[in-house]
Amino acid sequence: MRKLSLLTLTIFFAQNLFSQGTWTQLTDLPGSGRHHACSFVIGDSAYIATGSGTDDFFRYDIHNDSWIQLPNFPGGNRNYAIGFSINGKGYISCGYDGSVSNMEIWEFDPTTAIWTQKTSGPAIGRVHPAFSVVGDRVYIGQGQQNGTWSDLADWYEYNATTDTWTAKTTFMSLRHHAAGATVGNTIYVGTGHHLDTMHDDWYAYDATNDTWQVKSNFTGNGRSAANSVASNGKVYFFAGEDEINFARFDDFREYDPISDSWSNLETFPADGRWAPYMFVHNDTIYVGGGEDEQQVNRKDLWRYDFSSVGLEEFDVNTAAVFPNPSSNVVNIPMKGENTIEIYNSLGQLVFKEKIQGQQVNVEKLDPGMYILRAREKNYSSRLSIQR
Repeated sequence: MRKLSLLTLTIFFAQNLFSQGTWTQLTDLPGSGRHHACSFVIGDSAYIATGSGTDDFFRYDIHNDSWIQLPNFPGGNRNYAIGFSINGKGYISCGYDGSVSNMEIWEFDPTTAIWTQKTSGPAIGRVHPAFSVVGDRVYIGQGQQNGTWSDLADWYEYNATTDTWTAKTTFMSLRHHAAGATVGNTIYVGTGHHLDTMHDDWYAYDATNDTWQVKSNFTGNGRSAANSVASNGKVYFFAGEDEINFARFDDFREYDPISDSWSNLETFPADGRWAPYMFVHNDTIYVGGGEDEQQVNRKDLWRYDFSSVGLEEFDVNTAAVFPNPSSNVVNIPMKGENTIEIYNSLGQLVFKEKIQGQQVNVEKLDPGMYILRAREKNYSSRLSIQR
């Protein structure tokens, strides 16, 4: 995504610009169409592997919009697995080979192009697990267990540095095909399917304290086999299916952890998708593949670009907030009730809160340049967060 200089940032907010976005179709995956493909990003390349019971493996050059086929994944034909990256290496875990589900974990080194099998998980093999990465660790759990296809609620931590697994606090309820993404040290997990329930709930897992917290429900239909990624402090949630009524969704939504709220973004322009892949690179989101509404395995790839549209103008820096720079609390030069909004350098709303008084707590914001706006007073000011 385009970065803004301080001068551009001032002009940007003087025109009161807000984030929107557009979809752009890119070059198709050269292999067969597929659902449940694994994806991960290393540097400026995205990697797509397996899915639909295959073992093929591709590298996508993000800057040149081009694909290269790599030697096949050595773990064999696989479906319903998961993919992620940690510290410059890619990983594939879990999945079904046509006869057995597993909790294997394989590591891909892009420098040598070699896959290495690591220590398998201590729990029963599974498909459709939820997962997300925090630092050098991935958290994996839930899904459907090998043999019986019954749902699970366990939760495990895999440390990629030490190649070890640790059982963590069990999830709230049984399910498979939930979606998850990480913001900071918190994993947001929700939706999924269990028996005759299509879940629309949403939870936060604190990886530091190993605790779960209920958050605001997902605002779309309950669903499974959706996908989600985190970008610039928010979670982006895409597609999925009502596996009871077999409706496939094309919506695209944003979750803001600060306000614990959901908003709708531009609808995907193709059609509903079951089990697409999704990845993020430099705050730009990519989605592709999956099975469409006609039960056709797709091989297309799309990019979602955040852009900006101008609305009414308002004055910038009409009075100063203080202290500025700040690390914890800033004071605004006005009294009474105010709705405070804070926007980052990409024009994205990262804080919204109604306050009484003159103090605004900004301790959860990352260091950087922001614009603070008091909506009722039509007041705004530049704000620097430093620690």
